[in-house]
Amino acid sequence: MSEIDRLKSSISTQLVTRTLFKGVLLSSLGICGLCYGGVFLPPSSLLHWGWLLYLISIGLITAGMLPYRRLVKLQLNPEELYLTENHEVIYFSKKRKLLTLPLEAVDFWEYVDTWNRYGIAVKLKSPLRRPVIVHQLEEVENLRKRSLSNGMSDLFFPYFSNYVCEELKNWQNEEIISPSNQPLFMVRTERTFLSL
Repeated sequence: MSEIDRLKSSISTQLVTRTLFKGVLLSSLGICGLCYGGVFLPPSSLLHWGWLLYLISIGLITAGMLPYRRLVKLQLNPEELYLTENHEVIYFSKKRKLLTLPLEAVDFWEYVDTWNRYGIAVKLKSPLRRPVIVHQLEEVENLRKRSLSNGMSDLFFPYFSNYVCEELKNWQNEEIISPSNQPLFMVRTERTFLSL
C-alpha cells in the first residue's frame, strides 16, 4: 500500500463543550451526593446505606467524565482515512485498519451534522464492482449497525468534517472506474477471504 493522501478526524469545540458541560453536571450530582451523605447522614445510616450512596456517587462521576475522556483520547489519536494508489480508501480507528473501501464501490459521500453527532455517511453501489475488504469484523459491524439504524447509509465515519467529505468527493471524481463483479463485503482472515 503506497499512500497518496491522509485525512484525519477532528472533534468540534461545540461537541467538546457540550460533553464537558453534561459531564460536569453529572459529576457535580455525584459529588453533592457524597458530601450530603458525609455531612448530614448519621453514622448509623451510613453504616447501612453508605456503600450504596458511595457506589451511586462514583457511578455518576464516572458517567459524567467518561464521554469527555473518550473525546480527548480521540483528539490525541484521531481516526484516519488513507487514499492509496489503487484508488482505495483505508479507514483506521485507534491505529488499527478496519476496512478497505474501493472508490468505485461508493455511490455517494454525504456530510451529516445532527445535534448529537457528525461525520461522513457512505452509500455503497449495488451491485459492487469491487468488494469492500473488512479487516476488523466486529468494529465494522458496529459502524454498519449505527449507520443502518439511523437510516443514513451503509457506513458512517464519525467525527470527520465537511472538508474531509469534499476531499473524498474530489478523490472519487478523479478516479478511473474499471468494472468487475465481486461480492459485497470480504473478511480478511489469516490468509483467506470470506465473502459475506
